[in-house]
Amino acid sequence: MTRLDDELYRVGPIQLATFGRGWRIVHASATGVTRVLPLPTVERLVRCQTFKPLSAHARERLAEWVTARRTQQSRVSIVGAFLAEALVSLLRRSRSPLAESTEVHLLEETLRALAGEGFLVGRTDTRRRLRADEAASGSGRIEAIAIPTADRPRELARCIESYAANQAAFGRRSRLIVSDDAREDAARRRTRAVVETTEGRFGIESRHLTRRDRQRFAERLAREIEAPPETLAFGLLGDPRLVHSTGANRNAILLALPGQRLLSVDDDTVCRLGPARPPGETAGCALESRLDPRDHRFFPDREHALADWPAASEDLLSLHESLLGRSIQRVALDCGPDDAVLLDEADDAVIEDVVRQRGRVLLTTTGVAGQSGVRWPWRLLEMERPWARQLLASEELYRATLRSPEVRAVVSRTTLGNRSLLASTFFGFDSSVLLPPFLPVLRSQDVLFTRVLRRCHDDAYLGHLPFTLVHDPLDDRSLPAHVLWQHPGIELAYVLADLVDHARISAWGEPAARMVRLGTHLSRLASLPARDFVERVSKTCLERQAGRIVRLQRRIDALRDAPGFWVTDVERHVSELRRVVSGSLPPPQDVPGPPEQAWRLTQDLVRLYGGLLSVWPRVFEASHRLAAREKGLLSVD
Repeated sequence: MTRLDDELYRVGPIQLATFGRGWRIVHASATGVTRVLPLPTVERLVRCQTFKPLSAHARERLAEWVTARRTQQSRVSIVGAFLAEALVSLLRRSRSPLAESTEVHLLEETLRALAGEGFLVGRTDTRRRLRADEAASGSGRIEAIAIPTADRPRELARCIESYAANQAAFGRRSRLIVSDDAREDAARRRTRAVVETTEGRFGIESRHLTRRDRQRFAERLAREIEAPPETLAFGLLGDPRLVHSTGANRNAILLALPGQRLLSVDDDTVCRLGPARPPGETAGCALESRLDPRDHRFFPDREHALADWPAASEDLLSLHESLLGRSIQRVALDCGPDDAVLLDEADDAVIEDVVRQRGRVLLTTTGVAGQSGVRWPWRLLEMERPWARQLLASEELYRATLRSPEVRAVVSRTTLGNRSLLASTFFGFDSSVLLPPFLPVLRSQDVLFTRVLRRCHDDAYLGHLPFTLVHDPLDDRSLPAHVLWQHPGIELAYVLADLVDHARISAWGEPAARMVRLGTHLSRLASLPARDFVERVSKTCLERQAGRIVRLQRRIDALRDAPGFWVTDVERHVSELRRVVSGSLPPPQDVPGPPEQAWRLTQDLVRLYGGLLSVWPRVFEASHRLAAREKGLLSVD
């Protein structure tokens, strides 16, 4: 057993309520203990955010206290006031003699008393709880590989062949679904020819879904659930006023095989697995709360990004199956000994999930080698990882990355993230679980999908596998340098994501009820008079832009030895953000038309997406019923 003095602690899952002036009611979820504590004690408690020895927490809290009071009091009075507050706290229940304590020891004993009642949790006990669930959970095979495409037969043929070859190497025969978003008959015929060729060569059962199939299924759904045809057409076909409908194509894939597990991969990817670690070397697993837990290496071009990267002989589908649908406890149990589970980047929500024995992997993904998929270079300005140092070591590499990021981005070990953003380039999912619909139109649907998922499933985790797949688009996706200065980072998907984050709705109930409430909230917002709608949206989005300004300024302060070319870029981008914040917010930059017209279209798209969220749980249930009657999406003729 770990000695108490050797144990590492952090604040546990707690609930707070005000109790008069200067006091708080604090409830510890781990033990069920409830206490009334002085506000200063609670403030110090909640600042213990990482696993450390109690003595280290005590020293840090005392240093914070001294710094905060230095301008107001002398050192003597500081210590006196500090000890007085400590005595008011749980110290009175401590067994250590007061006469033997220094001010740090006094605070340490207060923290020890809090730990004894579950307000602080130990790392050893947290790992033990994490591994307590030995029941096999969520096991199941992936039944299909789904590929969204639109008139890219060359990329599609390369993609299908690579994934089919991986299946053949490991005796797998999961079916192939190609969801085709092409609008012209000639393009559809080209795609069908590719699918049929692959089917004949590899003997894989395949299905070529077209927009006509999705239209017929939308009509069938409308009759089944008596939902507005306009809403269902938007969800599965997009909007005729806009060109891109990739999200609608992904929504069809979500409904294609109800009750089964699928792997969705983009048509410009290649199934060439690259390991994050040497073969046979294990690294345990990690529970994380960062938006992007991957390590990044940047390269001047794609040739260098893909060169000298060893191929792993692994069954891709089995890798996803090892995580998909499993509890976080089951994944941790499969990782090896207790010390193989890393919790250094876990937030309060992860610790609470461990304590309450909940948390499930609803989505799985791999890392990427090649084109990163980052569409706007301003994201690279906010880097807070050690890999920022590598990117900034060379201005030539930095400029090349801004134009078109070529990377190897992958976790070093199996990682479960409760706040990770999904990159839908390749992801595994279980269609027996209600997942939100993608924004049917425009770009950056991943951001909105992830935000809605978190609001509906507060126990959802994204499982990151320590392998890369290749993302190798054949078209030129480089951006001109001036985009960094002209683009303020406002797209429709981000606008909707901000509105979802700020929605004041009840977190009570099942995911379906939460999704409906989110949809109702957006629909009501979109029903406001045009001027009020723009004002509400502008207020929400400008808050995000203001937050970005603060973060970028902090990055400059934190990277004091950063090269001048990066500092200049950040300052120019901040100037652009300040210009946006100081004036009237323009409509989302990806919504076409002059400002007034673009705002009207934005309002209508918010209305349509709100309506889609409101009916999606019924669409999900209806797709299962129709599939059981052999009238599902794959049965449409």
